[in-house]
Amino acid sequence: MRGKFYIPTKTGESAMKKTVAIILLCLIIAPIIFNKTIVEAYHGSKCLKIYFNRKAGDTGGVQVELDGTTDLSRKRLSVWMKVPREAADANIAAKIFIFDGKWKWADAGPHITSFGGREDQWVELVWDLSKNPPSETGFPECDPTNVRIVGVLIGEWAGGNWSGYIYIDAFGLSDPDGQNYQILFDFEEDTEGWTGWGAIETVETVSVETPIPTPSPSGKIYLYYDFSSSRGRTFRLVDVNSDGKYDYRIDICNWNINSAKGGRINMTYDISTTTLITEADIWGAQPQNYVNGYPEIYVGRKPWDGQYANGLGLNFPYKVSDLVLGVASLKVSFSVDLQRLNPDMNFNIAADAWLVDERHAFNPGSGLSIPHVEVMVWVFRSNLGPAGSKVGEEDMSGRAWEVWRKVETNNATYIAIIPKGWSLRKGSISYDVSEVMRIAKKYAPFDISDYYLVGWELGTEWGTKNSGGVAQFRCSISNYTVTETPAPTPRPTSTPTSTPTPTPTSTPTPTPSFGEFAPYIILVIVLIISILEVIILYKKKKELTPATLVILFAYWFKLTC
Repeated sequence: MRGKFYIPTKTGESAMKKTVAIILLCLIIAPIIFNKTIVEAYHGSKCLKIYFNRKAGDTGGVQVELDGTTDLSRKRLSVWMKVPREAADANIAAKIFIFDGKWKWADAGPHITSFGGREDQWVELVWDLSKNPPSETGFPECDPTNVRIVGVLIGEWAGGNWSGYIYIDAFGLSDPDGQNYQILFDFEEDTEGWTGWGAIETVETVSVETPIPTPSPSGKIYLYYDFSSSRGRTFRLVDVNSDGKYDYRIDICNWNINSAKGGRINMTYDISTTTLITEADIWGAQPQNYVNGYPEIYVGRKPWDGQYANGLGLNFPYKVSDLVLGVASLKVSFSVDLQRLNPDMNFNIAADAWLVDERHAFNPGSGLSIPHVEVMVWVFRSNLGPAGSKVGEEDMSGRAWEVWRKVETNNATYIAIIPKGWSLRKGSISYDVSEVMRIAKKYAPFDISDYYLVGWELGTEWGTKNSGGVAQFRCSISNYTVTETPAPTPRPTSTPTSTPTPTPTSTPTPTPSFGEFAPYIILVIVLIISILEVIILYKKKKELTPATLVILFAYWFKLTC
């Protein structure tokens, strides 16, 4: 009888049936208990899982850059989302947005999808651009025939302060009647290209089998854009020390070029040596501009970015008056090595920074305030001059500089601080951002004391205005750091009361309660009782083989672990 259950008496048979029934019940319940967070993806085997912290901000969302610009002007753009009951009860709602090839924003306007009454089910959000183009939803400057980014904006236009996990999957487009549907992005490969927006805290893919966290980068990071195929991976948020916080953003930033007949831009960032190498070999660029792009690395954010890269002890945004008066202090340091440059093309090596009002500074993704100030600090240039006209000269960090300015009719201002009588093609430099803000405040056409610095960018502006559409260069930027240095105690008589920069509040990890472990404790108790009963039966010479028990419990262990 080896290898079989065999109970020769009715009493033994009844006891064994009860034992087997209990064990089978454990086998059924265990997978449900241990895998209660598994979520079935809408399309394929993976979806995006994000923790939406309503208490940390008014809105949140995600965006993805497409392989190439896409014509959505006569298309129906959609995305699938799922929220739990608590979110549906709180009237969570969302709508779709896009960026065109010129980084002009548009969203679905008043066409908001509410999840009220539709919890724990996949809901399709739809924006029919053939019926409601950007010009009809309040964004006439956005070009729907040339879309490079699609995304979804999640907000709580009504309701309470709900926070928790929600799921997003399968951006797709179709004809207005729903025919010819195709997937634009479905998270099957990875989450590259996605960024947090506002209150989003974590981003990861979720498989139907097991959650897969977003991997931390290591070694080298490669970005590229191939103009021959209009494909590439053009930006990346980087966590250099694997502490779960973004430290830098690296971006090819082809912001002012529509196309080229051929060629590529490659960017390689070596985490171990903190060196960023940018190489370009492009021909037939259109249009031929003084500036076509700005490959860069930066901390903080741009005004239209969805989140700050503040991982290295920074706390953007910084108030201008705090920097000018010494309440806060930032030091910028880096080395450059321009190894190859086509002498006919337009080129510079420069930092870029944006100053916006308080409302825009503390609402990532809200864009530029009107008015605003863009400040650049150049260290090298070839066939390229700053916009506007020269308005002054200044000394900064022991060097001589010229100040150039251009002011638009709405007081939107561009200020460039460029070398006077010197140039840095190969070498190192450092300067204090407080000095830059002092100069910006002096030459701005309005008082920027209450404005905020939202980030510090460093890159290479390039253009093809003088080179017949050809761009060829290789430049490395290494040891780029922006550090918050100890500031001297400010003079009480001259220091105004400043609005403190809010520190993002992370959701605390709750202390486990007995109720959370109750299902596990009950399951263990039931299992122990079942095992003891089987052992008693076995010792009473009831024909229950150890091999059968091993197989049974091995199966249970596989399901629960």
